[in-house]
Amino acid sequence: MRITRTRSTRTSRACTQQDTLASYTAKLTHQYQAEFTALNTVMATMNKNSQYLTQLFGVANSDGALAKGKPG
Repeated sequence: MRITRTRSTRTSRACTQQDTLASYTAKLTHQYQAEFTALNTVMATMNKNSQYLTQLFGVANSDGALAKGKPG
């Protein structure tokens, strides 16, 4: 009888630990997804800003929109 209780207790603890780990994993996955979504948004915004600034100022050996009015 004692062995059965011990096994039952161990099984119960293992199930509780497994549930805790599954909950933690789900929470962590949700957190990472939110952070990567935010990072993707920031990166897209920075890319748009980079394109805008390149059009405005130009790149090496190329004039941008601001240089068009200057005498060359």
